[in-house]
Amino acid sequence: MTKTTGVLMTSDLSPSLHVSGIVAKGHKHAVLIHRVFVSRNVNVLLHAFLVYVRPLRKFSSVIWSPYTVRDITAIESVQHHFTERLPGFKGMLLRSIAAS
Repeated sequence: MTKTTGVLMTSDLSPSLHVSGIVAKGHKHAVLIHRVFVSRNVNVLLHAFLVYVRPLRKFSSVIWSPYTVRDITAIESVQHHFTERLPGFKGMLLRSIAAS
């Protein structure tokens, strides 16, 4: 396992190790947003998500591009858990955040 350009790479070039690190960081940042922000305004919380969590997912994504369903599902779970905690969004998945 080597860390090149901030991306964890294994000998078989599988991105799973890097994806698990990104998912853990993403969940931590998402929980902190809900914990620290006093405002429950959905627009403020979504903006905070886009500023603090989304860049984790996008950083060097060309290099570690996930291709297994397990990795893609893990990355999407960060957004899903975040949006479930938003007022009025329980049970919904915001596809517009993922597309932007």
